Amino acid sequence: MKSTLRIALVLLAAFLLTLVLFAVLSRETTEQLTVNGEEFTVRVADTPVSRYRGLSGVERSDLQKDAEGMAFVYGSPEVRNFVMRGMKFPLDFVWVRNGIVVNVDEDVPAPKEGEEPRKISSDPLTADTVLEFPAGFAKTHDLFIGMSVSLKGQ
Repeated sequence: MKSTLRIALVLLAAFLLTLVLFAVLSRETTEQLTVNGEEFTVRVADTPVSRYRGLSGVERSDLQKDAEGMAFVYGSPEVRNFVMRGMKFPLDFVWVRNGIVVNVDEDVPAPKEGEEPRKISSDPLTADTVLEFPAGFAKTHDLFIGMSVSLKGQ
C-alpha cells in the first residue's frame, strides 16, 4: 500500500511539474515594435512552445484586440522555416537580421480545408527575428528591405 501511494505521489508531482514547465515555456508577452517611427504592439514568441504555436488557430479579429502581429525572437541569425499550420488568415512575413529588414513575403495564404499547410523560409537569408502580420500590413505601413525595426527590449 505504501509503495502504491508513493508511486501515485511521484506521478502527481511529475504531472504538476509538467504543467508548471508548460506554463513557463509557453508564456506569451507583448512588446512595442517601432517601424518608421510608428509603434505597434506585437505578441512575442521567444520559447519553443510559443514559437511552435505562433498564430495557429487565432482569428484575425482576436489578434487585433491585443496586438498587430507576432514577433518570433531568436538568439542568433539562422535560416528560419515556418509552416502555416492551423492559420485562419493570410500573413505577411518580415525577416529581420540585427534590426534590419532583409526580406518581406507578402500575402502568404492560409491553407484551405484539407490542404497541406504552406511552408515558408528565409532561405538563403538568415534572420534573428521574424515578424508575422495579417496580410496587407507590410504594404499599408510601407515595410521594405533595408529599413530598420526595433523591438522594445532588443
